Amino acid sequence: MDDPPTAEALLLVPLSTEGEGKAWLIRDGETRSIGKKAECDIVVNADAVSGHHCTVGLNLLSPYARQEQKFVITVRNIGRSATFVDGHRLEAAEVRYARPGEMLNLGRPTSQSDQQYGASFRLYSVVIEDAVKRPREDSLGGVEKEVLAEIPRSAYSSASSAVDKALSPKQFAAMRKEEDRAKEQTIKLEATERSLRRARRQLQDYRRRMEKLERSNLKLKDSNDELSVRVRLLEAMAQTKEDALVAIEEAAELWSEDRTRLEAEAARCGDSVREAASELEAATRAKE
Repeated sequence: MDDPPTAEALLLVPLSTEGEGKAWLIRDGETRSIGKKAECDIVVNADAVSGHHCTVGLNLLSPYARQEQKFVITVRNIGRSATFVDGHRLEAAEVRYARPGEMLNLGRPTSQSDQQYGASFRLYSVVIEDAVKRPREDSLGGVEKEVLAEIPRSAYSSASSAVDKALSPKQFAAMRKEEDRAKEQTIKLEATERSLRRARRQLQDYRRRMEKLERSNLKLKDSNDELSVRVRLLEAMAQTKEDALVAIEEAAELWSEDRTRLEAEAARCGDSVREAASELEAATRAKE
């Protein structure tokens, strides 16, 4: 017996009890709306979620357009509350292309420590059994639509049965276990990254201190060099001063000897002048 045909699809697995706690299947060409309103495809009863919060769509690429990925996952933000795809916040009416394995978070985190959102979904790529892929009616002509109407829809696997075939309870439990393991690894990785950032900051602080110490050593060396130059100048000045003092003392001695000699000569001159004056006075009296 031949294996039944398969088709690729997108599975939204809730990571919280919101949204009825079940996985949601999105097939090629489908777009599902998420929000609190009853008319949404996926109803999420959470205060942080808008009435019409966002939409998630899937479009398979043709074999000619495929490169690294086989399909395009489109997330459109249509509400006022926050929408995050793999940590990136979407602006109003922004469209972001997601990848399998990424997280879809709705609403702001309830706390910065545990990062719990209003609702969270993990995007998975799955392969489901599909008898015959039903074409889109808007791409058919009038006769083709009439023929398509005659084919019972039971010939196509429904979303609910596709989910059951895509993931059995055992597989779903294994997926949850793998999700918990991945979350634990993420926590460990974040702790390691925090330790690395702390070590980098300590290393940078150590480098700054070393650079400051090197600058201080350079300043100290410059101060020592300047002090040595000053000491040498002072020594030279001291030697020069001693020579000057000796020269002054010698000059003072010479000056003292000259003064003594000049005083003696002045005294002799004084005696001679007085003798001459006496002789002149005696000669003047004798003449009278």
